[in-house]
Amino acid sequence: MPKKETVLECGCPTSLSQTLRWRAGLVGAMATMEFVTLNGGRWLTHEAAQEFLCAYVVFRATLNNLSARAISLGEVRYHLRPKLHQLSHLVFNQLPRNPRYFANYADEDAVSRSKRLACVAHPVHTSRLTLQRYIIQICLRHSGGLV
Repeated sequence: MPKKETVLECGCPTSLSQTLRWRAGLVGAMATMEFVTLNGGRWLTHEAAQEFLCAYVVFRATLNNLSARAISLGEVRYHLRPKLHQLSHLVFNQLPRNPRYFANYADEDAVSRSKRLACVAHPVHTSRLTLQRYIIQICLRHSGGLV
């Protein structure tokens, strides 16, 4: 008989499998946005802009679910909402312009660890390398290799 899933006050399930699906959706959406900006020119095609918009909506939905779950469990995670304000303006006000060509990531990304990572990357590859290095740091931290 399948085990009944527990639901938190926020309406979020507590199962690890659902949380992992949300995390996969979050990372997949970020990867899609990165792919679109890397492969687009200064102006995105209509299809590429729609793909970026859909990826952003998935990103925000999964982040909101993970944030609500973390709050319900009393965990301190997902402090990104204020930092995503610029991204929402890029998506809703600036598309089809490619954010890679006109957004100032280094200036807006003034958070300690991400800024240090972004400063050592080449400007053309800043967002991709910063994400890769951040993911490595997170994986090392959760595997016990980095404090």
